[in-house]
Amino acid sequence: MKHLFVPYELALKLKEKGFDEECFGNYDCWSKKEPARLMTNIYPYFLGQEYAKRFDKTCILAPLYQQVIDWFREKNIQIIELPTQNFRTIKWAVSDNGKFKGGFPLDEAIEEALKFIP
Repeated sequence: MKHLFVPYELALKLKEKGFDEECFGNYDCWSKKEPARLMTNIYPYFLGQEYAKRFDKTCILAPLYQQVIDWFREKNIQIIELPTQNFRTIKWAVSDNGKFKGGFPLDEAIEEALKFIP
């Protein structure tokens, strides 16, 4: 299930750009010596920024990749899958008002899409 969530470094950049959707998980950074741990929510509710602000200052929300793609779509930034001849490799393109950049792995496509947000 871990592969469904964006990695910690990307979640941090998304937060800095204003991502504040409710999520099924979060990254806890209890120790600066240890890498952030993905904590998925076992309760039937989402975690939001209010949780992160009130209960744990080290908490970074962990969105699903699909949540991030939908969030960009709301901002008129498209992240789309490109057809490839090698079906084992999936590439992605980013579009903002007709400006296309393409051929990225998904994490890099999200990084490119973040550049469109001031």
